[in-house]
Amino acid sequence: MDSQKQVLQKLKQLTGPKTLDQFSQITGIERTRFFRLQQGYEMKLSEFEKILFVIKKYDEDWSPLGTSSHQFSEESLTGDLGRELWERMDRLVRYKKLLESSFQFVS
Repeated sequence: MDSQKQVLQKLKQLTGPKTLDQFSQITGIERTRFFRLQQGYEMKLSEFEKILFVIKKYDEDWSPLGTSSHQFSEESLTGDLGRELWERMDRLVRYKKLLESSFQFVS
């Protein structure tokens, strides 16, 4: 099963039965676009990230790759897509650390 199907299946499993409108509200992806994704249209990276973000709210340890993303190195991701994924993952990690440090400072 490819990552796109795994992500959609896990989202449905975690959120339970929902309408297209509800999935649209949860993920921030337009209703008609979400329908197309369910029908097998190729998912954009931004859509994949939105759905993965929702999944991580329910299950922090789940990964569509079956392993933690930190086990991959920049060298293992090749081409433009690999570079973009690596940059986005790095940005998300830095953002998470910033948020965590901000909450510690406020507490």
